[in-house]
Amino acid sequence: MTPPASAAGGAPKPAARRPRATTAKAPPAAAPARRGRHGSEDEPKHRQLMRRDMGLWPDQVAELLTLRDQVNHARTQRDERITDATLVRVAVDLLGEFREHLAGNTEDELRDSVAELARELLSHPTTVQRAQHAVATAKTKR
Repeated sequence: MTPPASAAGGAPKPAARRPRATTAKAPPAAAPARRGRHGSEDEPKHRQLMRRDMGLWPDQVAELLTLRDQVNHARTQRDERITDATLVRVAVDLLGEFREHLAGNTEDELRDSVAELARELLSHPTTVQRAQHAVATAKTKR
């Protein structure tokens, strides 16, 4: 491929290259424990996080945007940004917390196993009452 010539007709400029994406390596097995997931106070959070690219279905992207907007609208404090990535990290934490309930060989089966757990938890009156109380409390704080 020939580099494009400059507008003034001078020597051709080299084509701009995008930096090549690198695959993030998994942290070592004995990674130091994070203090409340806040890491070092010397560096901003975004510099401590590992970048991961992932594919999402169009309906998942739309749902993520809707959830982000709802969460941001319902917030009572604005000291931390809530982004799409924040919600994905929360989902990953929850999947890790309930890993013993995660079962299946396909994306659909994995999703169904987690949905079944959620339905089971919500079928208990005390769980539902606590959730309703949390929602009502959050609404009154707005």
